[in-house]
Amino acid sequence: MDYSFTEEQEKVLRTAEAGHNLLLAGQAGTGKSHVVKGLVRNLKSRGRKVVVVCSSGISSSVYGDGVKSSTVHSHYALQTADMPAGLVVTRATALPHCVARIKAADTIIWDEAGMSSKRIFELVNAIHHELAEDSEKYKPFASKQIILVGEFLQLRPVPSTFDDGDFMFRSRLFGVAIPHRFELRLLMRQTLADQTFITALKELRLGLCSQETKMLLQSLARPLAGEGEAIDIYFTKLSVQLKNQEALFQKPGELLTFDSLDEGNVAGINCPADAKLLLKAGAKIMVVWNLSDVVKNGTAGTFVGVKGETLEVEIPN
Repeated sequence: MDYSFTEEQEKVLRTAEAGHNLLLAGQAGTGKSHVVKGLVRNLKSRGRKVVVVCSSGISSSVYGDGVKSSTVHSHYALQTADMPAGLVVTRATALPHCVARIKAADTIIWDEAGMSSKRIFELVNAIHHELAEDSEKYKPFASKQIILVGEFLQLRPVPSTFDDGDFMFRSRLFGVAIPHRFELRLLMRQTLADQTFITALKELRLGLCSQETKMLLQSLARPLAGEGEAIDIYFTKLSVQLKNQEALFQKPGELLTFDSLDEGNVAGINCPADAKLLLKAGAKIMVVWNLSDVVKNGTAGTFVGVKGETLEVEIPN
């Protein structure tokens, strides 16, 4: 594995190793994930207890087996957080397994932070305060080291009934808790020879589009290869369900139906899965619960079939 870093990446590593809270920003391709892996390795070698949390299941899957990661909502037992803040904090801090993992870490690396809202940022801080000793209760995140990583010019936080979807940097807490800010500027994924493409990416990131960028984008128009393989993105759960159902019914094969089975008192528990699951062999699936350090929320695969009372799913690697 390549553990070399640029000069600007080294500055981030040194600041984190000194115990400071910081924000690491930069557009896609500047090596943020590479730095996170270096941070985890270096901080752990210094005896720090590090946990990586991500704003989505997809983003938590990019680090592979070498870095343990989970979603912010899973790690802090926020569920959908669709209730008053005090009730969210009370529910999370009443769960022994949640309390244990929060207390076990002293450094939190929060990836894809741009997708987490001001409200979630403040809720996480409140949970740390609730579990802290009296001497730490009024310090940001109860003196836990917080390293935010993300790009605030991509996907913004999603609003809900209790959340206006404002950026976390709008919080007064942000200015107090995160004194050091870094932006990686050197693009690592593209060759320097492809300056036209690099320039287009930089413009679009800022909501700009020069005539040269417009011509480049128009030149890329072409029929999609691999019909049916494109991913559609929707903003509401109902639209997603309707699209998935349409795609499922168009597939050949027997339609299988599975009903959820609930045990114990499940009142007030929001399950991320539907009560009724429809599948056909060959259908794409996504795991919505952490089953292990490898198979977790956001892991994608293909439904193979049923063997006895077991649903068989093929997951790459």
